[in-house]
Amino acid sequence: MFKGELLQIPKKLLTKLKNNEIDEIVITGMGTCHTAAVAIVNNMKNIFRVEQSQLKITAHLACELSAFHLREDMGNTLVIAIAQSGTTIDTNVAIKLAKEKGAFTLAILNKRQGDISFIADKTIYLGNGRDIEIAVPSTKTFICHILVGYILTCYLDKVIMKRR
Repeated sequence: MFKGELLQIPKKLLTKLKNNEIDEIVITGMGTCHTAAVAIVNNMKNIFRVEQSQLKITAHLACELSAFHLREDMGNTLVIAIAQSGTTIDTNVAIKLAKEKGAFTLAILNKRQGDISFIADKTIYLGNGRDIEIAVPSTKTFICHILVGYILTCYLDKVIMKRR
């Protein structure tokens, strides 16, 4: 059973996922957060069985996403930012630009009220009111990002595929 913030993902996004109207999921971050994004992408590809669908799932460094991978119309794209403090300029700019081009944006964030939480459509926090760890590189936060990404993937799979 899924509870809490996962159930607050915008209904419009969930409907688009159910109707196969999302054709790309991009997960982004910088440094250790990008490394977590790569792990989450691999989990998503396995769980969503992307080889059997048209869904493209990729990880990009935020600085490369904003410079090379944004399309003019991203209305069928979900961009997920992985963030520690939520203040990394590269990640925040990438999310802001993607959102301006029509992408749905989620942030998986450690620090409450981080700047990115005011940019993304929805923020999923790692902790329940308390930061997991503030350090670079942050081992606990890194592992928690991957875990929350995995839980999000399982939740979206349940919603999309209507599995138990």
